[in-house]
Amino acid sequence: MHRALKPGGRVAAAVWRAIDLQPYFAAMDAALRECVPTDQADPYGMPFRWPRAAELESTFRNERFTSVSVVEVRHPITFEGGIAQALSALAASPIATTIAELDPDTRARLWSAAERRLSPLHAEGQVRTQMVSNFVTARKAG
Repeated sequence: MHRALKPGGRVAAAVWRAIDLQPYFAAMDAALRECVPTDQADPYGMPFRWPRAAELESTFRNERFTSVSVVEVRHPITFEGGIAQALSALAASPIATTIAELDPDTRARLWSAAERRLSPLHAEGQVRTQMVSNFVTARKAG
């Protein structure tokens, strides 16, 4: 990013916090780990492994960015179609191909485990949760 910016250019990025702060993703990750081998489940949680705010800030400063700021933001997420919609979101995950290739018995076990783990987030036909990110902004010295 630093190389691509012109002097004085600004960068902004939202970086997901740890998976245990994301109730939907944590539930899906736990269901996956319950039903598929670890090497197949691991890629699902990869987007949540970025450093904490201080490490993120340090990374940007080490890459010669200035005016680095990191703030935590929380956004509500609602799957209006309930658990079925929440499960269908796996098709947009890093393990979509793995899910598509599961045998019918494993897929049924995964859906059951996911439904059980998502049930605390299910109310009035919807799955309600939140997404927690670190929002970083920085500038390339000009």
